[in-house]
Amino acid sequence: MDKSNYNIQIQSEGTQNYIVVDMPMGTEVIEYCRKVLEKNKIPGLLTPNYQFLNGEIRFKYSINGKRSIRELVQSGGTNEKNEILILKNLTRSLKTLSTYLIDLDKVWLDPQYLFIGDGMQVFMVCVPVEDNSCVDISKELKNFFLELLSDYLGSGNNRYSDMFMWVYKQSIFDLELFEKEFLKEESKSVEKPQVKPTSANVESRAYQPPKQQYTAPQKPLQPPVNNVENVENKKEKSGPFGFSFGKGKKETSSNPSIAVPGGVVKTPTGNLNIPGVKSNAVQSESAEVKENKRSGINFFGKKKGNDLEKTGQPKIIPYIVHRGNKIDINKTPFTMGQGSSAYPVDYVIQNNPRVSHRHAVIVEKDGEFYVSDNGSTNGTILNGMDVKPGTLMPLKDGDEIRLYNEIICFYLT
Repeated sequence: MDKSNYNIQIQSEGTQNYIVVDMPMGTEVIEYCRKVLEKNKIPGLLTPNYQFLNGEIRFKYSINGKRSIRELVQSGGTNEKNEILILKNLTRSLKTLSTYLIDLDKVWLDPQYLFIGDGMQVFMVCVPVEDNSCVDISKELKNFFLELLSDYLGSGNNRYSDMFMWVYKQSIFDLELFEKEFLKEESKSVEKPQVKPTSANVESRAYQPPKQQYTAPQKPLQPPVNNVENVENKKEKSGPFGFSFGKGKKETSSNPSIAVPGGVVKTPTGNLNIPGVKSNAVQSESAEVKENKRSGINFFGKKKGNDLEKTGQPKIIPYIVHRGNKIDINKTPFTMGQGSSAYPVDYVIQNNPRVSHRHAVIVEKDGEFYVSDNGSTNGTILNGMDVKPGTLMPLKDGDEIRLYNEIICFYLT
């Protein structure tokens, strides 16, 4: 969320205290999001009071009975146990938003406006308006946690220092990984009461196994295979952004997946065929590989030759950000649109009939990336300029692509 567009302040009216957010003229309110916030007590979010006066939009959030985290820390009202509880409640609340179909980019991610209630429950401001700014929500979330850990929680505590350094080193901040790394529930052994043997329970006692810790057998190491699958597995273990997707965690599938906001869709086309990559290093090049080299097809920065086979990793994997979701462009051509069984795409844009089935495509050529319109009904715009159907327009880091009114931001780093 681009906070520079809004005016936020804390106001008092008699004995009542509010956070007041004033919207600029022409701001579009997301009605379903506003109604969901008003009619449900969503964990971690303050309930808004919507006002429309003289063409201006205002949201008021009551904060009675709650204290800002700054006030709580300065008054000495926290300890390590309470601060860990605050972090647990915060991460759970942020993860729950998708259940209510609320995008994370609607939340005001600023520790200054983070409030704490009874039981160390957290409360944040959610502004249900359209925000067309290109914001990488993962980076904004990362900066939010860095500020929270450095300025508000656990001063001088090694545990929080470890948290801060872990978050700082993440290229892409992931709530799930953070929770698993630092906020796991400690397992507590619960003793069962002793039961005296009787004729009624002798049989049940006979079936009680002795208490012992079970250790899962380790799988034998598999010999390395010199093929494309080995290269893909290396890419999954350590991506070009310098982060891993979980210790020992792998996702294998016989079919590739299509990125969809909030999930993935399996495609029926089978395994991906990467142009210019040999299926076996011992075999000679196929006719398709030779044809791709003659036509100048390179895969994500790969030079004409076998640079990808030598390094085991691509030099660059670009990505797009749409509706607060980050989607890696792990193949080209990368097609975007509504999609259907007859017109499969790599990224599905849902709930917008103005977007064509195969609206636009991102391609790579000689290490550079381009966008082209696929003859869509309502056109494609790159940084305010129309993209003519079939014409390749070069893409740079941070470029804005519009498919009708859907804003997609392209990033290389």
